[in-house]
Amino acid sequence: MVKIISNRKPGRFVYLPDEILIDIISRVAEAQRTLVSCALVSIQWYHVTMPFLYGHPRRLEKNQAFDQFVRTILGVGEATTATVRRRRNDLASLVRILDLSRLIHHSTNSLTAKLINAVKDGLKAFAAPSLSLTSHQGLVTLSKCIDLEFLNLSFMMRETDFPSVKKAIRRMSRLSGLVLPASLTIQDQSEMALDVEWPPNLSYLSIGLTYLANPQACADAGFLWPSSLQHLIISGHASFRWLLEFVTLLDPFPPFPDVSILELIPLRTPSLRSRNIELPTGPSDNSGGAWMIIHKFPNLKSLILPSTDCNEDFMEAYCQCQPQPLENLYLLQSDEGIHFEIETLYKAATQGLPNLRSFWYEYNHAGVDEDVLDDYETGIWRAMTDREGREPDDQPESGWFTIIDIPYRPRKIEHETWYEDD
Repeated sequence: MVKIISNRKPGRFVYLPDEILIDIISRVAEAQRTLVSCALVSIQWYHVTMPFLYGHPRRLEKNQAFDQFVRTILGVGEATTATVRRRRNDLASLVRILDLSRLIHHSTNSLTAKLINAVKDGLKAFAAPSLSLTSHQGLVTLSKCIDLEFLNLSFMMRETDFPSVKKAIRRMSRLSGLVLPASLTIQDQSEMALDVEWPPNLSYLSIGLTYLANPQACADAGFLWPSSLQHLIISGHASFRWLLEFVTLLDPFPPFPDVSILELIPLRTPSLRSRNIELPTGPSDNSGGAWMIIHKFPNLKSLILPSTDCNEDFMEAYCQCQPQPLENLYLLQSDEGIHFEIETLYKAATQGLPNLRSFWYEYNHAGVDEDVLDDYETGIWRAMTDREGREPDDQPESGWFTIIDIPYRPRKIEHETWYEDD
């Protein structure tokens, strides 16, 4: 056996105020391994690091991460002393964001319920797992998380009824964001839960298209929106016909003047910073469609429609109305092309839409003189560049006009982003 002898004296840690440590550790908050290393530096570093390490447990679906997390919080299958239980309770109280949406077969109903019950006191945001949260036991447990601010149930695959969800959240006075299960449906008035009030501060609501698949049934049952609603997302790909029926029957719609309709897109890509309508597919129905959109969505910033829904009447509506705030207009390609005159397009883009900054279309050139078409497109391009107060750049290829880079898809909002933004 070889003994290694060092003449170096043990060093001393340089003391740093907690405020500086917090700033340092916050910069690596998403790196779990780095946080673990920080916690091993000293007692001071340990106490500062723990809220970051357990505040938002990440990558729970990886390897044995979820099992290790559960053993730490619950001590499953281990004999523990009072001191150890107290330390576990302290760690459980640090959990602020618990995202189980990527878990499939990692847990059971009872284990998930125990975990939620353990972290309920400090929990602010929760995303439910796909399978291990039943509509009864799981929602009863969730109802105890009275300080919850954001709840995402969209990944739940088990059948869930709306009254159970509404009863589970009614005591969550701080709940401001709710994403309902994608498969949730309402068939008649008995499933409306009209006698159960929405949480008083619920301002952000995401509902699945199947939930409102029958606007007539919702209207007949007297569907009520949350009184504090400000942002609404209708997930799933809807048709233009469905939108017109929806906004007509559920009148007034939007339910309140200051409500912004955010998206009509899949649940995984909600955006809190835009007011968009995207209807890429579905049957065409142009009777009053443009006027309905202008009237019902006066603050609309982005509009994406299949070109089959955009005829001469649609463009004339934007020519005759008051100037609209619309900034981005996308008319998606279809086999039938676009059925409006280039003169009407020019008038709408230069007069009715003074804020237009991005425009995409594919015009049917049949019967249109190429020089006339180029003149109109150049005029539209110059009008948009003049609004920006700068010299027009080289005109892009026919059919694409843009002033700034506007992403086709909005960015994904994670649970922690929602919580931090609030």
